[in-house]
Amino acid sequence: MPQLCHNRTKTVPQQDQNCATTGPKLCHNRTKTVPQLDQNCATTGPKLCHNRTKTVPQQDQNCATTGPKLCHNRTKTVPQQDQNCATTVPQLCHNRTKTVPQQDQNCATTGPQLCHNRTKTVPQLCHNCATTGPKLCHNRTKTVPQQDHNCATTGPKLCHNCATTVPHQDHNCATTGPQLCHSWDTLRP
Repeated sequence: MPQLCHNRTKTVPQQDQNCATTGPKLCHNRTKTVPQLDQNCATTGPKLCHNRTKTVPQQDQNCATTGPKLCHNRTKTVPQQDQNCATTVPQLCHNRTKTVPQQDQNCATTGPQLCHNRTKTVPQLCHNCATTGPKLCHNRTKTVPQQDHNCATTGPKLCHNCATTVPHQDHNCATTGPQLCHSWDTLRP
């Protein structure tokens, strides 16, 4: 198929002069009457430019997955998915509006991990968790136990600066049973 230059007159669709696909790809500075396809698309489906008009979803120009991923500066009418997601479930940007849970953009587990600066209506999971169960951040609100974000055991270990309503467990415990902190208050047995 013919490929028209990116500085072509505007009476017909502009095709990228460096197209590598069989179908037409429109320039990123094309007039907005038709969808703009990214000039560096590597997938079989269309990918819209990150500075596209907002009438259609913006797909990330560097998407590597089969499904659409919206830009991190996308309008807020639809969920923002992280442009560097590596999992099969969507990960929302860490600066996302707070109407939906914020998932950590560097999650490595199969379940969602909430950002450490998340609003406090739901538990905060550590952004560097390495276990299958949830681990709460060490600066978590005190309504639930604080679990150490560097725990290496399968059971919960409470932070040394945890709220005093529950026993302080040493965040460097190496045994299976609880170890109280050496700087614990005088009520320690």
